[in-house]
Amino acid sequence: MSKFVSPAYKVILGGLGGDELFIGYDIYKFIKAVRPLLDNIPEKLQKYLLEPLSQLSFFMQQSTGHLASDEYRRGLQMLLSVGNLKKFYLILRNCWDYDSGFFKRIYHPDFPMEDIISIEKHFTSLFDKVNHQSAVDAVAYTEFHSKMVNDYLLVDDRMSMAHSVELRVPYLDKDLVEYMFSVPAALKMEGNTTKSLFRQAMRSYLPQDIIDKKKWGFTVNPYEQFKKDLKQVAEKILTEKYINQQGIFNYAYIKQILEYPANPKMRWHYNYLWIVLGIAIWEKMFILTDNFMNKNFNIEDYYNA
Repeated sequence: MSKFVSPAYKVILGGLGGDELFIGYDIYKFIKAVRPLLDNIPEKLQKYLLEPLSQLSFFMQQSTGHLASDEYRRGLQMLLSVGNLKKFYLILRNCWDYDSGFFKRIYHPDFPMEDIISIEKHFTSLFDKVNHQSAVDAVAYTEFHSKMVNDYLLVDDRMSMAHSVELRVPYLDKDLVEYMFSVPAALKMEGNTTKSLFRQAMRSYLPQDIIDKKKWGFTVNPYEQFKKDLKQVAEKILTEKYINQQGIFNYAYIKQILEYPANPKMRWHYNYLWIVLGIAIWEKMFILTDNFMNKNFNIEDYYNA
């Protein structure tokens, strides 16, 4: 997008912050729906019954070797964590911390497991600051202070600067951010309507069809991408020789995903391939070659390097 607008415009406005400040993501609908459980499960019931059941479900599902059932298993584990908002949120966001056995499948046998950083530990400080707030408010705060800072702003800044575009983000005005975090989420999300407060505020300025439009985000269907070209490219780049030389990921697991019949329930697996592939391409471009500054650089030249 930055490349597209660059020839015509050098200063543009971006919408970063709108969903985080005004409760715009569909995840908030889900959090709100299970809020009674999140607020009322006794701690002992969570610790001594639900958590052991969650671990049992992981080992039982993994023993089947049926990859497509991972989605159902993670859904079950998420529901079994309803008494622990932090755990519930992190499983929803595909965190692996609670299934230590999974690391052995993901990473190379020689990879130093002690070097793996705890995602849960990183999020503990965020959730500790909002443990007195509602579940939706707590998640909104956490999303803003994690994904916004470490993902969205980072990507937008680098991509805009890479194409000599000055990107301004008016929703992230300091005064607006501080004020909106003082407004309870219950006022920002009326019923099951995301951004309800913001929609009401804009009724005098925007057409009705814009006000009532459902959210349309920048989403990618990993399953369709896998069928289109992800599998083909991954097979060329993520070879057994390369993966074992790199020493980070487990080739057996990658091979299992590539050889497993394409299934729409394996979105997580295809996202995993996408990430591993991205790391491999980055390594080949910036570490394993001196030609990355070449304007005619083509990663296909390095498929079998």
